Amino acid sequence: MQTQQNKIDQILLSMLKEKTGTALCDSGGAYGRHWERNQSLQLKKLLDSPQVEFEQKYGSYTISLFHYLRTQLDIDRTCEKFNRINTTAKNWDSDAFYGLSTEGENFLNRINAKIGNAWNSYNGETNLSQVIQGAYVVIKDTGYVLLQIHQGCDVRGGYTDARLFKTSNEYGDFLNPEDVYGTVTKKDGSIVQVDNRYNGYSLTNEDGNEVEITETDIVSLWLSE
Repeated sequence: MQTQQNKIDQILLSMLKEKTGTALCDSGGAYGRHWERNQSLQLKKLLDSPQVEFEQKYGSYTISLFHYLRTQLDIDRTCEKFNRINTTAKNWDSDAFYGLSTEGENFLNRINAKIGNAWNSYNGETNLSQVIQGAYVVIKDTGYVLLQIHQGCDVRGGYTDARLFKTSNEYGDFLNPEDVYGTVTKKDGSIVQVDNRYNGYSLTNEDGNEVEITETDIVSLWLSE
């Protein structure tokens, strides 16, 4: 029997592999679309992959979208019903939200779901490995999110069909809790505890001072859970 976490992982894997076609405005032929690059992904490989990768050359880090989302999302029967409907739909004339089918919209209307304003992570500060977009949804005073993953090249198109997840985070929080923690091991063996909570992107020590990282330093980063 699948656990809730395993169900979420399987949904995220299917979204990361979802084929979203090609578009005239993207340049997939040059470096490959996300859905093309993700076809070889396997769940075990994803679970074993780093939550956060540090690029020594540029002194920057990238947060695995898979690992980030699995710590932010949950599902219930409402999510499962909607996701079955929206991923098997035939009519896509709905204009209530991009990636929402007419059948999916009708389902949400029947349960009196209130869909908030749409947002896209591309329009803000984020270190996620792929762009996401969505809208916060309220159903019987419970918070949900309609979520899509960008699978193309050009950010203007190439998004997955929307899936519904349960979440405790509203829009103001959902894109900004990318709390990263870690250690920087110096050449002399000393270890500096770091996180990005001072400004959301720089790795700073417990005093809030940015840590200078050299080529000989060993950097290990992870997400909070």
